[in-house]
Amino acid sequence: IALEGLALELVAQLALRGAGRTEPAPRWIGAAREMIAAQYDAVTPGAIARAFDLDASYVARAFRMHVGRTLGDEIRAVRIARAARRFVAEPAAVLAEVAAEAGFFDQSHFSRVFKRVVGVTPRHYRELDRATRSALARSKPS
Repeated sequence: IALEGLALELVAQLALRGAGRTEPAPRWIGAAREMIAAQYDAVTPGAIARAFDLDASYVARAFRMHVGRTLGDEIRAVRIARAARRFVAEPAAVLAEVAAEAGFFDQSHFSRVFKRVVGVTPRHYRELDRATRSALARSKPS
């Protein structure tokens, strides 16, 4: 549970990097982020540009300027956050299955991206989760 909170906090901090901008973000950016959250496994930067009838290069520049990261980074962060929640909810979940559900077809690529986003490998993340659960169980009064 603590790791899930940590992962979600990391995603939130990354999302807020660009929050100090003085000019308001175009409305489509919020809608694009909602689209990414809802369809994280099927959405692409090109699909977002088409959905709002905008030029793809404009979408890429504006999103990065207002959010503080690229559309691709946003999509990957959402995918990895979902995978991290699954690892916490189902500690015995099969890595290849979690990777595929998160939109990754290559398990090693998933592991590299997971480490880049979360800071540890999926295996280490699970070990930390197990250790946290064990420590919490030991600290509860009998």
